[in-house]
Amino acid sequence: MSTPPTDKDLLQKCRLEIEAKLGWGDPQAWTSQDFELLSERILTDTRIRISVSTLKRIWGRASYTSEPNTATLNALAGFLSYDSWRAYRQAAAGVVSPSPEEPKPAVRSARFPFYGLGLAGLLLGVFYFVRPAEAPDPDQFSFDSRPVVKGIPNSVIFRYDASKSDADSVFIQQSWDDRRRARVSKNQHEHTSIYYSPGYFRAKLIVGNRVVKEHDLLVPTDGWLPLVIQEPVPVYFRSEEAVSDSVMRLPASLIEKKGIPLQPQTPWTSYYYVKDFQGVKSDAFRFETELRHEFGEGSAACRKMQVLLLTTDGVYLVPLSAPGCIADLSVMLRNELVSGRDTDLSAFGIDSAGWTRLVLEGKNGQLRILVNGREALRRPAAKDPARIVGMVYQFQGTGAIRNVALYAGDTPVFTSLKGQ
Repeated sequence: MSTPPTDKDLLQKCRLEIEAKLGWGDPQAWTSQDFELLSERILTDTRIRISVSTLKRIWGRASYTSEPNTATLNALAGFLSYDSWRAYRQAAAGVVSPSPEEPKPAVRSARFPFYGLGLAGLLLGVFYFVRPAEAPDPDQFSFDSRPVVKGIPNSVIFRYDASKSDADSVFIQQSWDDRRRARVSKNQHEHTSIYYSPGYFRAKLIVGNRVVKEHDLLVPTDGWLPLVIQEPVPVYFRSEEAVSDSVMRLPASLIEKKGIPLQPQTPWTSYYYVKDFQGVKSDAFRFETELRHEFGEGSAACRKMQVLLLTTDGVYLVPLSAPGCIADLSVMLRNELVSGRDTDLSAFGIDSAGWTRLVLEGKNGQLRILVNGREALRRPAAKDPARIVGMVYQFQGTGAIRNVALYAGDTPVFTSLKGQ
């Protein structure tokens, strides 16, 4: 009899199958954006997000001190069209459902004439004591939250009631990212957590390994917020430091003054404006802006930059880069991913020396993206409209933005940095 595969063997097999499905070549050459893209594709296929850092650890690109948890394994298996990691394990071991056979005569014992009945009773008893726990009833729990201030960093007070939980393991998770999970007492009713970045999150109350309650949570900015991305806490700048003559930019000299090196690994700079733009929905909107990359040295030679529109259901992400780097780009249209690996995204390759005019428009059931007046991509819009709740600009290195405008239909709702 062959030895069943170990978990280590199965994980290696799973990685190889995912690599074959993706067709991206040697994973040792994958970039951080490749892992971000993989995370988004797994989310699209399975509705479960695996963080980029976890994916890097699974692929041996970062140190790993523990094995992947069950949710992560289930997501990997789901990406390969299996119901669960258990189903993947059974398939790898060649386990199939037994075919029906003719019933065999029962072997009775003269000493124990009711052995069959006794065994059935025993099995029922064992099942009673080891049967899986019933799923908790969500109506027995409550969960809400309140941000303390307007701005970032921001502490959020969560109020919850998990006192009727049969499990001792109760957690509050800030968002989809399981690294932002904290264990709480089921007998307490408040927990405070810090959000270091603004955005639109779905906070979760988890009992055992089940999400019993979740709600949307907007953590807004107080106007524009420029920052340099770092873990776990970004480096913040005042908007007054970054705005001059109706242009927002963080000069390389200002970033280095904060002690942040731009080489050899170039950090990403972000400009956030997060609020609920009441009345602006994804089925009838127009967003216009101009942006320019301003640091293309060393590892930032691709001059990557991207614009994100946050919504209550997913995100619009429009990437731009030097023309030679478009294969690394991926467009996100709320929950639809368009990859430069299998789609011509050459219209998103631009000359970063000048200003780029970008337009996103949702109208008449269509979503259009225009780059410098040219239609770069058109797709059917998602059927369920979502509210637009923020905008984010991100630059590998640094860059500048100006002439920002958001419309509900043809009605202007928000304008900023209006100048030339």
